[in-house]
Amino acid sequence: MRAIISQLGLVAQISGGSLLALGLNLVLARSLSLAEYGSYMLAMSIASITCWGALCGYDVLASRHVQEWKDAPRIRGAFVLAGHSMIVMASLAMAAITWSVWFILYRQVLSPELVALICLLTPLLASTRFFAGILTGLGYPQAGHAPERFLRDGLPLAVLLILSLLGMRLGSSVFALLLVCCGAGVAMVVTALLARQMGYGVSADWAAAKALRIRLQSVAFWLTLLATGQLLLSRLGLLILGYISGADAAGLYGAVLTVSEIGGFPALATSLLYAPAIAKAYRQGESPVAILRQARRVTLALILPLVAASLFIGGDALRTAFGEGYDAGHFALTALLLVHVVRAAALFPQLALSLTNGEKTALYSLGIGLVIEVMFVSALALPPFGLTGAALVHCYHP
Repeated sequence: MRAIISQLGLVAQISGGSLLALGLNLVLARSLSLAEYGSYMLAMSIASITCWGALCGYDVLASRHVQEWKDAPRIRGAFVLAGHSMIVMASLAMAAITWSVWFILYRQVLSPELVALICLLTPLLASTRFFAGILTGLGYPQAGHAPERFLRDGLPLAVLLILSLLGMRLGSSVFALLLVCCGAGVAMVVTALLARQMGYGVSADWAAAKALRIRLQSVAFWLTLLATGQLLLSRLGLLILGYISGADAAGLYGAVLTVSEIGGFPALATSLLYAPAIAKAYRQGESPVAILRQARRVTLALILPLVAASLFIGGDALRTAFGEGYDAGHFALTALLLVHVVRAAALFPQLALSLTNGEKTALYSLGIGLVIEVMFVSALALPPFGLTGAALVHCYHP
């Protein structure tokens, strides 16, 4: 019972953090022009992908292995050092990739200042999630996730609300992303202090850190590709729209994508609640199919009413929340909510694979989905269907 209550608390915390992010996007959409808001959404999408690339899977490794070093202070400090050495090197690599992609594809959409802030945000978020993984592995998931979810978006939202009360209007996506960087920096400091209190402060033992990195980097590589691929799939429609149709289309689709994430709350809740049972069944040599079916039924019962509501009042809701012109994303919103239905009906295959040492299989499946989506979006979906086509293509994930 205590474990269930803890999991429910984590679900409520994650959902609350997601609603806070939605609130920040609502304020930004009303404070910025559609083009500026589109630039902000493109920048945040790129930052999310590069953050996971810089993280190198070490947050998952932290939660897996942190108990091994509970009584070894020297190894604990070496692990923190190893993780951050990887984050620094990977962040530099991600920065080079980001500037290259910007130069080739997005020079007309994103300003150089936004790209520089993306490169700053990447290591901040990666470090925050690394420390969050440590705290989660030690049995404190709420302490691990709360700073990022509530400080990263909460501080910018508070500043924007104060500016709004003072009658000041935000006119630049650069300032908006700078506020997010400040929030991420505060979240990183808080999670680092919490981890330090648990005995996971950084050390200067480079020899132990190097040995630890060599031991873990192979698994970290596969986990990194899996996490980065998942984010790339979820943001690919936005990135392609920004390239093909410009910042206005990216802003409209970004608003719709943000609202549609409410449809992911049921799957998030059920995956967290059922994950321990799935892992336990695998360890005992039992099939987790029955558990996955039950999770699917619960998730569908929670998502389908959201789809029905979007179908009838989605356009009015978008116009009321974001402003005039955003109701054009009505059918795209309904399509994205249908995506969550499809994913729930698929029995959470990637969750099951990740919990049963099937990271490589999950990655191969993800790669197939990425190839299909790139071909479908660029060649078939976007030209005739625009936003709705970009949304519907998510249904083709294997």
